[in-house]
Amino acid sequence: MMKTAGNEVLKENITAAKLVADLFSSSFGPAGMAKLLFEGNGDFKVTRDALIMSSEVALVHPIGKLLMEAGATCRTEVGDGFISTVILAASLVERGWRLANNGIHPSVTAT
Repeated sequence: MMKTAGNEVLKENITAAKLVADLFSSSFGPAGMAKLLFEGNGDFKVTRDALIMSSEVALVHPIGKLLMEAGATCRTEVGDGFISTVILAASLVERGWRLANNGIHPSVTAT
């Protein structure tokens, strides 16, 4: 198993955050598009519901799981806002990456 550290880890995290945000962003709002979700046995589902999409997608990357948990927590506490929370959190991760590229340490950004 190959270990990664430093900037490589930051790059992987921002890429995973962008991918998760892209998955849900096209379903956002009243004109959002539906997703076609294929299952292993040949069945499929067509949905715009973030709860169904999040339960069908098996994420393995830690930042992806974190974004999904943040969205699920918002939906549990408020009753809505899953997609908004995921997109906002992914945007914050991307902005943090920009700060890190400008030489600002992530621990300073977090405080």
